[in-house]
Amino acid sequence: MPLNEQQKAFRRQIKEYEKEKRSKGIEEPLSYVNENSRPWKYVKTLSLASIIPILILLWNTYALSTWIKPILWKLGFPQGNVRSVMQIMKL
Repeated sequence: MPLNEQQKAFRRQIKEYEKEKRSKGIEEPLSYVNENSRPWKYVKTLSLASIIPILILLWNTYALSTWIKPILWKLGFPQGNVRSVMQIMKL
């Protein structure tokens, strides 16, 4: 895709700027964005994006357990380590 005049002018400016830097003894290439820093909005979105699926997973696990327990009880499985007070007192 051919470049328009504004893009060509921008590239010329960048090349001139890099030539000036080289003449001053600075050899690093021109960077448009500092690679070591990330914008706050990105970090905030990333943290929310990782918390929300965990909460959904926990909620779905709880909801599934409310369906499975009664089904298992109807099939005759024990309801856990529930002992009456009298059994505890005899021990």
